[in-house]
Amino acid sequence: MLPELTQFEDTVHLINDSGIQFLDFAVKLDLRNEPAGRFAKMGNTLIARLLQNQETKQYFHFGPVGTANQSGERLAQAQAQERLVSEVDDEDLTLGMQSSFKLLDGLWLPAPVFRFLPPERYDEGPTNWARVRLIELEQPDVDGNTHRLTLAFDTRAMASA
Repeated sequence: MLPELTQFEDTVHLINDSGIQFLDFAVKLDLRNEPAGRFAKMGNTLIARLLQNQETKQYFHFGPVGTANQSGERLAQAQAQERLVSEVDDEDLTLGMQSSFKLLDGLWLPAPVFRFLPPERYDEGPTNWARVRLIELEQPDVDGNTHRLTLAFDTRAMASA
């Protein structure tokens, strides 16, 4: 039996230094309608997600911060460098959304926390990291939801406002 879910307001306030706070949400996902992701091996250990330019239909990926561009210059974070992938071949990996979720079902993953500064600003970068877990239900709940999404915040590690 699933626990009853709390209906949260648009803004959820966390209580500083109170331990770990959990937020549970019901989610209805139809993963069959989501496009598959394309990935390519970049060297021996790195795998990059490929994005497709809708106008040119060329595939590209974003180079990691701190790496060198083609002329040997180091990239700063402010530089959004796109690296074109000239050919997408059979070596590239295609993974459907449903397969991705099966791999990650029930795993706790890190998620950045961005502090909101009213009226319409956020801190420049993450102020902390939360954990997120998505679990597929054996059968949809009474409202037709197929998954439970749980966010966990360690409020003892949060920066003071």
